[in-house]
Amino acid sequence: EGVVDTLAPGVVVTINADGTVSFVFSEAPVGFDATDVGVANGTLTNLVQDSTDPTRWTADLTPAAGFEGAVVVEVPAGSYTDTAGNAGSGDSDTTTVDTLAPSVQVTINADGTVSFVFSEAPVGFDAADVGVANGTITNLVQDSTDPTRWTADLTPAAGFEGAVTVSVPSGSYTDTAGNAGSGDSDTITVDTLAPSVQVTINADGTVSFVFSEAPVGFDAADVGVTNGTITNLVQDSTDPTRWTANLTPAAGFEGAVVVEVPAGSYTDTAGNAGSGDSDSTTVDTLAPSVT
Repeated sequence: EGVVDTLAPGVVVTINADGTVSFVFSEAPVGFDATDVGVANGTLTNLVQDSTDPTRWTADLTPAAGFEGAVVVEVPAGSYTDTAGNAGSGDSDTTTVDTLAPSVQVTINADGTVSFVFSEAPVGFDAADVGVANGTITNLVQDSTDPTRWTADLTPAAGFEGAVTVSVPSGSYTDTAGNAGSGDSDTITVDTLAPSVQVTINADGTVSFVFSEAPVGFDAADVGVTNGTITNLVQDSTDPTRWTANLTPAAGFEGAVVVEVPAGSYTDTAGNAGSGDSDSTTVDTLAPSVT
């Protein structure tokens, strides 16, 4: 009697935790190779038949880079046969992967806080992961209802004028899948530098006031004069940091005349209170007499 085989072979596809894929056939397949395996959102390499069991095959699975979602490995029906020529049935398996690097957006807000908005909740993120040039951050906290949002308070360096930058470097945090995050930064221009003034009594009887930057709120009421008066206080028409006034010593006086701009009597445009300065000169407006 002849032996017949009309039974279609089958296969079980299994994606393993170690990143390999197993193909277990009901009988040794004929005409099976890597071109018979479909992979969605990944690639398959190193497809080999077991050296001792011809019904077992394995391959290495590499999910697509920068992808988050389902990876499917499939052997379509009819892509192989058994030795009798019966077309085989198909099978597939699916796994969820995450190779997508998380990201963060850093924003320095007008109220002096900094926002850190992540594409997904970060792992291992804390204040040590935040770089601040020309300032400090404090009170870094995660939002109680949205784990992708963090905030902190930013304090620019005292006595500084220029750029303050807050940055989160790439690789300083990960997502739950262990993907290293990309970085971001934001920069603002600040002014915490107190302005200053130099007061000079000139030989021609004028007084010069030279500020480190154009003053705000400066006028004659801010100038103190001992043993004299000033008049005609004016700002230079081409250089707003320079002012001049005329000095008149007190009549019938012999001694020191002092012109002073007190600290805090003016500010800069950022509102920083200015430091003070003074100058003095010795005068003699006392008429001599004879007895």
